[in-house]
Amino acid sequence: QCSNEAAPRHVCDTFFDLVYTEFLPGMMQRILDNSFNLKDANQNRVFKEVCRGIWLLKQSNRQSEFHARFLSGLGSTNAVQNASSSKDIEACFMQWKQELGR
Repeated sequence: QCSNEAAPRHVCDTFFDLVYTEFLPGMMQRILDNSFNLKDANQNRVFKEVCRGIWLLKQSNRQSEFHARFLSGLGSTNAVQNASSSKDIEACFMQWKQELGR
């Protein structure tokens, strides 16, 4: 949430630009890569933290931006859009990874 007290609007906009154009696409690419092993404790923690971050973005006061910039980039958005927790997002991405054979 960016308010007058937190940071100037242009700083908030730049931060969210970075999140949506670099961080999330890069993390999704990494998570869906064949070499990403959810059984590895460190990689599993990264996976859970990314899903938690996606959940927080989904719940933020910038939901329309989340839908336009993140969900529109996914092929099937219903599972993420209808998620009621970060655990639901984890399950969605785990299923997606399995469907891709990774």
